Amino acid sequence: AEEDAAALRAEIKLMQQQLERQQDGSISSIP
Repeated sequence: AEEDAAALRAEIKLMQQQLERQQDGSISSIP
């Protein structure tokens, strides 16, 4: 159960990072 929770947290972190990158890219096109 603990391993599953850790895996879920890792997936959530990746999703959040991807969303943040998309938002940053939409706000400014400069990398």
